[in-house]
Parts: sequence; structure tokens; C-alpha cells
Amino acid sequence: MLVLLYIFTAFTHPQISESGHKMEQPGNKLDEEYYDSYLDSKKDPEAGNKERLESNLLRMLKSVLPREDTSGGADYAKKLKAGDFEYEKITRESMYTRGIFHELGYIVPSEYMYIVKSGPYLVLAIYEGNPERFLLDVQRTKVLKKGGNPSDHPDS
Repeated sequence: MLVLLYIFTAFTHPQISESGHKMEQPGNKLDEEYYDSYLDSKKDPEAGNKERLESNLLRMLKSVLPREDTSGGADYAKKLKAGDFEYEKITRESMYTRGIFHELGYIVPSEYMYIVKSGPYLVLAIYEGNPERFLLDVQRTKVLKKGGNPSDHPDS
């Protein structure tokens, strides 16, 4: 921010030398080219967030599905790859999220909660830290299998 202010004032108020003459900017403007190139090459700190989040969610699915669905979860998880699932971050303000936590009273909400959908599976994944910034293991999950007989589900 300070650099932009300095550049702005340098262009609007040219420096005056001790002899009283205005100092002109060099004609080839290599400093401007260097500065623009530097900003273009600077890495965006948010660039890897989506990939890191998807990696965390994929690892979670591969570890949770075989454990929660003993009949077909292991085979499904082996074939699972990035892009085979949808996800959405949920917040405590949603009436549906409040309903979920009312029904599942034993699960404590967090700032980092996601609903992940892959095939017949819907998974509530809760992280303690930010899975967009760090490689983390999921803290709590609840798996639902759509279209299956509820009595066949391991949580029954």
C-alpha cells in the first residue's frame, strides 16, 4: 500500500533538484517494467486453497467410506478420485445446519464444516482447523447412504 502511495506521489509531484530544475523520469521506464513483472510473478497466497481442500476431502472419503459402509464402501473408495464429488461449506446460520445439529446432538459444530456428496453417499465432515490452508485429518463425520435400506447401514 505504501509503495503504491509512493509511486502515485512520484508521478503527480515530480522531484525538484537542488538547482530548482524538475527531475524527469527516465525515458525507457525499466523500473515500471520491473515492478509490473515482479507483481505478475508474485505467488497468490490463496492459489492452492481449493486443491488443498479437495485433497483433504478426498482423503476423508477414502478413509471414512470403507469404515462406515462395510458392504460396498471399500470398493467405491478405491475408485474415487479428485472431481468425483461435490462439496459445500456450511455455516451455523443455516436453518438446515441448525436442524442437523439439533438431531445429532452429540456432534459439536465447528467453523470448518462441509457436506460432501459422492454417488449415493452424503457425508458431514467437520474439521478443527482450516482444511483449505493445511493438510488435516477430519475430526468428526456422519455418513448417510441414499437409496440403501436403513437397517443395512452400520450406524443402525
